[in-house]
Amino acid sequence: MSFYSNEYIKILKEEFRLFDTDKSQYAEIVELIAKIAPNDKQTQLYNFAYYGILRRIEILNKCVENIFNIRNFYLETIPDNNELLDITINLQCFVVNLYGVLENLAWVYAICINFKDSKYETSFFGKKNKLLDTLPENIRNSFVGDEKWLKYIKNIRDLLAHQEPFYIPPYCVIMEKKDKWQVLEQKKSNVKNNFVAKLHKMAKKRHSSRSPKTISQIMSDLKKQDELDIQENEIISKINKEQEKYTVFRPILVTNTNKKDFLSIQFYPQVLVDIKTIYEKVSLILKHIVQIKQI
Repeated sequence: MSFYSNEYIKILKEEFRLFDTDKSQYAEIVELIAKIAPNDKQTQLYNFAYYGILRRIEILNKCVENIFNIRNFYLETIPDNNELLDITINLQCFVVNLYGVLENLAWVYAICINFKDSKYETSFFGKKNKLLDTLPENIRNSFVGDEKWLKYIKNIRDLLAHQEPFYIPPYCVIMEKKDKWQVLEQKKSNVKNNFVAKLHKMAKKRHSSRSPKTISQIMSDLKKQDELDIQENEIISKINKEQEKYTVFRPILVTNTNKKDFLSIQFYPQVLVDIKTIYEKVSLILKHIVQIKQI
């Protein structure tokens, strides 16, 4: 059974198409920032707005494009290692800058309202919500309503920064085929053990001889070892190829493996939700700042 239904594939394709073609939200944010932080002087406000928000949003946009363009999101064929690494790199970059946009947005807002508190409370992630409490009720409710999303962003960023890097399993074993896959896995283990035994036997025979080895004998022994390695790799490769019939790829990101705070994320739809939400939050705060400055 396919991971995504045909209907859901159509929805995701359309969501990505809209993101990829509609640049009006980005243009609106550029216009709002130009009103808030004139680019004639590089003040702290300017740096947080242009470098902290706009530059990060550009990076986020490119990360989403890359994640969807590296391979078709609905494919179940096993990706090669380079594809997995490229997607993982872009996901890690995306999460770090997603968190960074929210922090930089908080600083832009704090500077504009002359907020005076510790740097730990100059954040929309502050434990006491002091900065959030300065917002009008409708905007504050928007952030409070997305409290779970904000916690998710912080948690996943903290896991990435302080614990394990992200991991995308290269394949999943089809449940109905797991017994056949396991038989082949045991076969690989037996092959490896057999070749280790042969190498051990060769080494034991070599060391049992008291007569000195000539260069040609040493080279001959090394050649036999190389031949054994080649044979083993060929057999293992054939078994791996056979195992592929019993595996599929699932576009799931996992973090903090084997830990209590383990997370499993369907990253394709998630990055679209995240980029859409970050645009909403940034626009909401910047429009409020412009309104304040006009009063």
